[in-house]
Amino acid sequence: GEFNDDITHSLGTVSNSANMYLGTNDATNWSEYNGKLDEIKIFNSALTADQVKLLYNQSSSAVWGALSTDSSNNPSNSALDSYCPAGQGSSCTAPIAEWKMDEGSWTNNCSTDSVFDSSGNGNNGDSCPNGTGPTGNASGKSGNAGSFDGSDDNIRIADASSLRPTNITVTAWVYARNTVDQYIISKGKTSGDSYNFAINVFGGSGKVSWNSYNGSWVSIISSSTIPTNQWVHLAGTYDSSAQQMKFYINGVQEGSPASLSSIDYTGTTSLRIGSRSLWNDTATNYFNGFIDDVRIYNYARTPAQIAWDYNRGAPLAYWAFDECTGTNAYNTAPKADPRASELYTGTINPGDTSGNNDTAGTCSSGDATEMWNDGTTGKRNASLGFDGTNDYVDLGSSSVFNFTTQPFTISAWIKPIVLSSVSIISNDNTTSGYGVALSDGKLRFVTRGTNDVYTDSTNSISVSVWTHVVAVYTGTAGQRQLYINGNLNITEGFTGSITSALVNLFIGKKGNSTDYYSGQIDEVKIFNYALTSQQVKNLYSEGAVYFGPE
Repeated sequence: GEFNDDITHSLGTVSNSANMYLGTNDATNWSEYNGKLDEIKIFNSALTADQVKLLYNQSSSAVWGALSTDSSNNPSNSALDSYCPAGQGSSCTAPIAEWKMDEGSWTNNCSTDSVFDSSGNGNNGDSCPNGTGPTGNASGKSGNAGSFDGSDDNIRIADASSLRPTNITVTAWVYARNTVDQYIISKGKTSGDSYNFAINVFGGSGKVSWNSYNGSWVSIISSSTIPTNQWVHLAGTYDSSAQQMKFYINGVQEGSPASLSSIDYTGTTSLRIGSRSLWNDTATNYFNGFIDDVRIYNYARTPAQIAWDYNRGAPLAYWAFDECTGTNAYNTAPKADPRASELYTGTINPGDTSGNNDTAGTCSSGDATEMWNDGTTGKRNASLGFDGTNDYVDLGSSSVFNFTTQPFTISAWIKPIVLSSVSIISNDNTTSGYGVALSDGKLRFVTRGTNDVYTDSTNSISVSVWTHVVAVYTGTAGQRQLYINGNLNITEGFTGSITSALVNLFIGKKGNSTDYYSGQIDEVKIFNYALTSQQVKNLYSEGAVYFGPE
């Protein structure tokens, strides 16, 4: 793992037309190696010094789990980088206030700081009211949490300029015991609230909302009732340049952005956690449940950063195709969005006897008419085989996957037999939606809105070879990107939006029952944000170390 030497050369391209040998210089009896070889790996990029050390150390002296990466994509354990998705580096910064709620106990005294701000900006809180306020040391989402009784418990943080940013993101983990009228976080002002999270107040029926008052209330209300007795991640943003509020639940954007000219901070009313903060600096509408890890940033976090706050950027859905039997393809994504629960299990359809595959079957059965047998050896464990005639996986229909203006990423390992007019994954009904496919030997990303837009790779995909493919959509007025085997292949600008297809999501065919895929598919993942180039590389290599079979 130690650096030894380097040389400078002017060779532009390394010839790769000759055969490759292990243990000898060529096919003749010359320069044969005498000894043992193991763990031979070839990478399509230059490894950093730290990556070389990881390869050398294996598991003997490496430290697993760097918090993130720096701006050069090197592993980093700095506190700043822990708030950033891999590869973003200095483009995001730490919160200006953060209450981790990890104290062993709180002093119930409205004049004594005992709920501490770990950002270093001194926005410490008091546990109110005196003598009977909320208790710390409850079991939290991460570490400890605050327990609030819904009667009079709240944390008061005195007004400060750092709590009145022009642009803002507020995040919190919340565990509600009921859905009566209550406030989770509230920054009061002379009239109304500068910003707040509330339950049942604006939307009714137990819905949670992100709200701000500037002459009139502007609210984004959840599409469904907030779940009780379970942890839920809330994030609200305001971007002054776009003059837009956005609201996220469990890393997924709720509804459409709401227009707001600016946040009104008239007055010096306190910020309160666990209640509403009124104009006269008193509290009401108390929260009943647990609250953990409250953060305030002085900028509008991106969808990728919100996803990082929620679950370190894990996919919204992940079909590993490792079941090896039956007609269910289970979603194994951690902390999956509860609104898409009906979509997490896909239905495997082998078609009928007109194709090669008649049944789902089992892995390693030796029966060439079974999809699981055809996918016995996947890129990671097993995969699923498709006959190109009528095989597909039906993932159902849900608004969660109806991406229109918001960013998203689709990734998969493919081993195709046919390279023309075959669909890998599709929410495309030929007039609306999106899809990733193969067309004339190239990888294709299609989106349909006012106009159909096609982005084709510049490189061809190989037949009968495992290839990692990624399609990234950065949102309205953004970019469309295609990656092949961890490398960016093409980037194209994009304006407009995608028309919602309102059709089922399929793996192995288009929505109109055409373009059936022929070959194997494995490790299909959907992210509700645009992955960075470093995240794509990590996805391709499964990180510096992969725990599992090759």
